[in-house]
Amino acid sequence: MVALNKIPDCDGLSNLEEYQLGTRPDYFDSDGDLLPDGWEHQHGLDLLKHTPLDLDSDGDGLDLFDEYLNGTDPNNNDSDGDGTDDQEEVNQGSFPNDSSDGGQPPDPDEMLTVKIIVGDPSGSHSERWTVEVTDLKTDSTILNHQSPAFGE
Repeated sequence: MVALNKIPDCDGLSNLEEYQLGTRPDYFDSDGDLLPDGWEHQHGLDLLKHTPLDLDSDGDGLDLFDEYLNGTDPNNNDSDGDGTDDQEEVNQGSFPNDSSDGGQPPDPDEMLTVKIIVGDPSGSHSERWTVEVTDLKTDSTILNHQSPAFGE
């Protein structure tokens, strides 16, 4: 028996929602466009039709993939409503989902560059990985990405 409230593919949709929407409960991206089914559903995109990643539906300068990576709303050019558009905030290092920064970049002493290397060091191509970045202050997920297939 399959648990209907489980989210085995980390796309934000339960098995029941996947069934109701006609998406794959075992794979985060049913249409293969690198945007998780749950994110596409949340933002009114077609979960079963490949969406062009370079589409900028809100005119803020961020394409759909950048909107996904930055956790911004692809239908709102100023996701946090602070008066600074999402692309400007991303470019200057401020947080496009946090209006408390007033659209201003952080002090350089507060910035950190992190290099993440993900892969299958064994060369067996038998692993499937997920990267999740969480804001420790709010305990909210900032980024969640799963490898498209084993060994990729």
